[in-house]
Amino acid sequence: MLRSFTDGENIAAYFYNTAMKGKVTVQVNHSLLIHNITEEDLGDYYCVASGALNFSTGTRLYRTESSSGHVYPHHHTPWLSLILASAVLNCIFIAAIVGE
Repeated sequence: MLRSFTDGENIAAYFYNTAMKGKVTVQVNHSLLIHNITEEDLGDYYCVASGALNFSTGTRLYRTESSSGHVYPHHHTPWLSLILASAVLNCIFIAAIVGE
């Protein structure tokens, strides 16, 4: 777990797991940069703001079997399927109304 603080110009990071120090860097916009990714780094990453407990949508870092051997992050988009299905159904509905 990592916690970052800012005074508007500078960012300070506090590492609850000291093994991550030097492996993880917090960028100016509070994005997380993981160096030399290993199997231990795979998992879900979330951003939580102070004050009221609000979680970001999160990012999942997982391993894929590919010819290049790279690990790619995957953004959680649970609403994407619902939006696409809604758009397709709306198009079918409009086509049915116009066709009558």
